Amino acid sequence: MDQREILLQNLERVQGKKLSRGEFAEEFLKLKRQSTKYRSDKIYPAAVSEQPENVKKNRYKDILPFDHTRVELSLITSDTDSHYINANFIKVWPLLCRFVLQRCWSCHLL
Repeated sequence: MDQREILLQNLERVQGKKLSRGEFAEEFLKLKRQSTKYRSDKIYPAAVSEQPENVKKNRYKDILPFDHTRVELSLITSDTDSHYINANFIKVWPLLCRFVLQRCWSCHLL
């Protein structure tokens, strides 16, 4: 099965599925455990987000962007600015566009 078929299959599954509150919580915990395993096993490291100067920029200590998909800020206006933000690029199918997913964002950040 190629990637396109897998994505179509998952899209159909998600579109037809309305999650209850408990099911949503379980799905979230599953993703959280998987993310933690990826980081601890060094499959997808998050070393940049764990650097001392960036730790304080993470709203939650256990929700970190992976190094290979993290967003790097390009506008640095002073010596105290940084290229780090707790956000990842994600691919959204079928659009095949890259969007920024900033986890746990607040309206004042927009």
